[in-house]
Amino acid sequence: MPEPSDQLTLRFTPTRDGARIRWESVAGGTRTSSLVVPYASDVLPTVLKALDAAQRPGYPGVGPDVSPEEVPHLVRAGLWEADRVVPEVHRRVGQRLYAALIDDRDGELALRLARESARSQGKALTYVLRFPPEAVELAALPWEALWDQRQALLLSRGGRQLDALERYLDLDEALSPPLPASHTLHILALAPRAGIPPEVRDAERAARLQSWTTLQDQGLLTWDELSPVTARTLDDRMRRGPTPDILHYYGHGSYDHGQGSLVFDSEARGSRYELVSAGRLSALLGGIRLIMLYACQSAMVTADRHQGVFTGVAPALSAVAEAVVAMQLTVRVTAATRFSEVFYGELARGQSVQAAVAEARRSLYVLESDGASWYVPTLYLRTREQRPLYLVQPVADERRPPRGGTLQPEANPPDHQGHSNGGASLPAAHSEGQPAAPTGDASSPAATPEGQPAALTGDASSPAATPEEQPAASPGDASSPAATPQGHAMRQLTIQERGQFVELLLACPAMQDSHQRGSVLDFLEAHVRSAIPRHAQSRADVLSIVTTCNNYRGALDALLNGVRFFDEGSAPMQAVDDFWRGFVPTDGPTHTIAAPQQGRVAVYLAAHPKLRSGVDERPDEILIDWIEAFVSGDPTPLTWEQQLFPDLERYVRMFRREQKSVLALRAFARNAAGLAFGAVFCQRAGFQIHYTDNRHHVWRTDTAIAVPSPLTLTEAVVNEEGHDLVVELAVTQGATRVTDAVDQWLHLRSGQVAAGAHRPIGKRLLLALHREPSELTPEEGAAMAQQVCALLSTQSRPGATIHLFGALPLGVSILIGWGLKAGSPIQWYELNSEGHYQPACVLRP
Repeated sequence: MPEPSDQLTLRFTPTRDGARIRWESVAGGTRTSSLVVPYASDVLPTVLKALDAAQRPGYPGVGPDVSPEEVPHLVRAGLWEADRVVPEVHRRVGQRLYAALIDDRDGELALRLARESARSQGKALTYVLRFPPEAVELAALPWEALWDQRQALLLSRGGRQLDALERYLDLDEALSPPLPASHTLHILALAPRAGIPPEVRDAERAARLQSWTTLQDQGLLTWDELSPVTARTLDDRMRRGPTPDILHYYGHGSYDHGQGSLVFDSEARGSRYELVSAGRLSALLGGIRLIMLYACQSAMVTADRHQGVFTGVAPALSAVAEAVVAMQLTVRVTAATRFSEVFYGELARGQSVQAAVAEARRSLYVLESDGASWYVPTLYLRTREQRPLYLVQPVADERRPPRGGTLQPEANPPDHQGHSNGGASLPAAHSEGQPAAPTGDASSPAATPEGQPAALTGDASSPAATPEEQPAASPGDASSPAATPQGHAMRQLTIQERGQFVELLLACPAMQDSHQRGSVLDFLEAHVRSAIPRHAQSRADVLSIVTTCNNYRGALDALLNGVRFFDEGSAPMQAVDDFWRGFVPTDGPTHTIAAPQQGRVAVYLAAHPKLRSGVDERPDEILIDWIEAFVSGDPTPLTWEQQLFPDLERYVRMFRREQKSVLALRAFARNAAGLAFGAVFCQRAGFQIHYTDNRHHVWRTDTAIAVPSPLTLTEAVVNEEGHDLVVELAVTQGATRVTDAVDQWLHLRSGQVAAGAHRPIGKRLLLALHREPSELTPEEGAAMAQQVCALLSTQSRPGATIHLFGALPLGVSILIGWGLKAGSPIQWYELNSEGHYQPACVLRP
């Protein structure tokens, strides 16, 4: 399954000289900036022509002619040298566009925070550009070519995926559900002859069919083709059926006076072509999910510079399909063919349209020596939603299973080093509690993972034959995951299966960092844990875990129980379970999936100075009674460290013993208690929290966040040589009241800094709500918490402390604590009755 990516949304509103941009992201919240477009409307067509020229391998010998009137525009833009368009034109245009985007400081800050946040979490970043239907000129800019000081934005990699860019038209329409995984995609290819030289058309068709035939042989897609293409022949084909999933068009396009059209062959005498408008296409092609537009040679019908290229046609055709993948410029036959091959292959294997475009874009960059085509493909979507668009339901394994069945293990799998077992049966049965040794010569040491003791087959009395302290499983005890009836072998994963299993596990949050993996390994028996060679690199570490567990009866089940405890119900965990159910050997049982035993427990947190008279405790609730600790004010950091945090850890151990992972929480508590509670019963610890406030609103840590955070971010430099950071959260109180109290704290601290007792503060960051806090919804609170956690993560520095102040709903503080992954200690401060901030709990990495 693909890794989740962070999103940075840019909502464009056209202005006289450019646009107002509303930036939305988890890390940066909501900000607004101004954009002055770097190329005037009368210069932009010339710039696009220069980019188009770079697509011709034979330029300047072949390609569009640049008129004497256009040359000065290109010279001023730095795109013309030595009587030709500069070879690196796409980089210069991308850098100019990037500079315009970050010229407004709010835009620069929004972009920087989103990129830093994604990188700190090892995630890709998806740039979501949303245009109103009338913003044709803004949409014509080559945003895919954005290039900072070092590299192209879309060639940056976060985690295992490339960054991506999507263009949306703001139309209030939802996505259709994906087709089932067993569905074979059907493509209708339209190849009009108008304006296409026969040799070019034949070359494109031959290359296209070569890649499509390979995919057809794999059972991934089918196709039919229409050529020549007239409105009548297309209408007859659509009525006759079948309805295609994808329309593949290779021909010319036009955008003139707000009207996008495709060029069809004409049936009229004396006319070589007919322009078919997007409106007519909508009637012809209703129900098609995806349209692919490829332009060869010139993308324009005439030389009129005011006619747009496919960047103009694509948004117009978005009224026809949910998604349009088009070429901004003339595209080379080789580039179009390679893009088509990679794109359709990824799509048919269950990747989203967005991921397929990103992967095909990467392939173009890798294969072309001049790097001229990677930014040409453009993706347009029309929907109110911002989520991946799947034509085929994604499956757990990237390889599609054979028609009519699921992916099955090999009948005679190789041993765990990949040596073939030939026609032998599965490994012989072993004593209960003994790891299954690979088949082979019983007189030689069995092959084992590097660093793991070798187990010898045959002599059960040998010390190496039975790992130390391995408990014997009761024969026939079906309730035990490790139970395997006598006389049956333990099914082991082959090398290929282990590789697939590792990839699926790496998509699970519980397996993505070493600390969390340590919690998962607590579910294994001690002797299995001690046999696992650990690695710093995540993939190597997970592979070592899986390889070792593969040799111990029931260990893989225990490992899955651990991952499931933390990630139950998540899409990656479902993919792991789907994969695991496929192991059904022909001659005996295999590892079994133990049913999750997750439970819900009601908790009341009493942690407020106003609770002197007792609490409204319910009979079914577990009371965490901190009244005495808060009776005289907020506890000191020492009290938190020595008493309150250990108290919470005791409840963690108790709830784990009882298999309770969902905490139904009520509370009357200070923010410090909420942060601490969330931080201890956090995502990494395997808990979900459902907090019900006094208005009966439920604040859930498992909320699917579909709204932006309403907080705006302001940054101020305090001391350029400072190392520590101040973060202020103004939600239930106005920003002025919070910052004034922090000003007092900074004034008192300045003397302590001068005395050498503290490090100086480098920056202050303020996140503030500029509306009535009583209108805040739990979903917005979850978005705020996600924004705060991402900000704290990106701002963490080795050796630094983050000083966190604020006034916020208890539900938000619980959600912040639960989601924290900061690398620096966080000192939280509470506002006392005198209006001064005093230190409370310290949240450590």
